[in-house]
Amino acid sequence: MDGRTYSVAAEPVRWYERRKWWKEEHRVYRGLGAGMVDREVWRLQVRLGRARGALHTVDLARHEHSGRWELIRMLDGRGRELREST
Repeated sequence: MDGRTYSVAAEPVRWYERRKWWKEEHRVYRGLGAGMVDREVWRLQVRLGRARGALHTVDLARHEHSGRWELIRMLDGRGRELREST
């Protein structure tokens, strides 16, 4: 996130949510149905560096087949959106 280092300040929370796979994928190959409809989302409470600064909420999605992570949104301590994925 902009080359900065964040510290996790609370236990992460995980859930699954439906995704609009038809907007994100050009083609779904046979046998890859798992992970196409639902995505694994992790919510982290983080602080910039090791400082005792404001908490930020970060939602990340993990792509099952590639193992890569995507930033979905980042909120400040008041719930205002700082960044959202496109």
